Amino acid sequence: MTQSRYRLAVFAPHPVQYHAGLYRELAKLDDLAVTVFYEDSIGLEAVYVGDFATTIKWDVDLLGGYDNVFIRNYARNPQGRYFARINPGVCRVIRESAFDVVLLQGYERLTDWLVFWATRLAGIPLLFRGEATLRRSTVKPTLRRRLKLRFLSRFLQSCDTVFYSCTGNREYFAHFGVPDEKLVRIPCAVDNEFFRRERTIQQAGNENMRTRLGLRANDFVVVFAAQMTARKRPFDLIAAAAQISQDNLALLFIGDGPLRGQLESAARAKGVRAVFTGFVNQGQISRYYAVGNLFALLSEYDNSPKALNEAMNFSMPVICTTAAGTARDLVRPGENGYLVEAGDVDAIAGRLREAIGDRVRANEMGNRSLEIVTEWSFAADALAIREAVCRVCDGRRRPAHSR
Repeated sequence: MTQSRYRLAVFAPHPVQYHAGLYRELAKLDDLAVTVFYEDSIGLEAVYVGDFATTIKWDVDLLGGYDNVFIRNYARNPQGRYFARINPGVCRVIRESAFDVVLLQGYERLTDWLVFWATRLAGIPLLFRGEATLRRSTVKPTLRRRLKLRFLSRFLQSCDTVFYSCTGNREYFAHFGVPDEKLVRIPCAVDNEFFRRERTIQQAGNENMRTRLGLRANDFVVVFAAQMTARKRPFDLIAAAAQISQDNLALLFIGDGPLRGQLESAARAKGVRAVFTGFVNQGQISRYYAVGNLFALLSEYDNSPKALNEAMNFSMPVICTTAAGTARDLVRPGENGYLVEAGDVDAIAGRLREAIGDRVRANEMGNRSLEIVTEWSFAADALAIREAVCRVCDGRRRPAHSR
């Protein structure tokens, strides 16, 4: 590997708790000089999020440990879609700052395309990161879908490197014609070290936390951590639990959203023991994960659900639908969990019954979850990004800037 120090500019829509840890890891690498350019400050300020049906202000450090700059956003609605990011200043940054390589995260907003064209005109290598997966559909392609295939294919194929986070994500980029030699794996990750520290701390108070939640010491607690929306299919868990006549089965719903009231009513109507926490911030969520015996992710579509990684750091076996982008990577049937089809309530109930019936086996599977997710880390992501940066820069023979 080259010993040169390359200057990497990262363009990101706004601060996100799942990305800050990666930027900190990149900042630790001696052969990279990294600056993150944010296109909006959402995440630092309290903002109402419809899918959570609540106002959110993240309670963890999103900016410490790496260099970051905010570029003025002229959008009227930063929570909108294409025109949610209007940052003409990115063109000046790319033109005048003499970066060796640019990492772009997203293609859905105007500023993403400004970054794309600015790097192409400046001749700067462009790396792309996105975590979309394919939606399976039998519907005849619309004009919009055909246009997306054409323009997005050209966009992605023009990038020097495209990072994929899981098998489902790789298939998405392959669908748009990105050649294998441009695809580089950076595994979907969360801050494993943070959650493992928290797990050790919370285990000491596990029994007290169960008491506070109205749970008993011998309850088999199934954790569902997600927005309470139709796409996440929380009603399937209640319906599955209703099929199991076990008094020690309890459901723990972590999160909030427009369906919460209906879910509470459904649980009461079906005689299912369920606890609803409401929205829980990142700094507090570990105390709830720590009481769980199994984690359920039942979405009908989920690109890269970080809650799955988080739960696996708490040594929980998982029931996961095949619709999750990371399902085939993180869930190994019979080893650390079970795969089911979205909406298959009978299959979910059967797997719940199996896990409750053999807690020793469930614990063994949970330990395997911890082993598997260890490999999916920010450190591994940072090293993969460094390799890609050095490869594209060396390949173009762009000398590093003298210091």
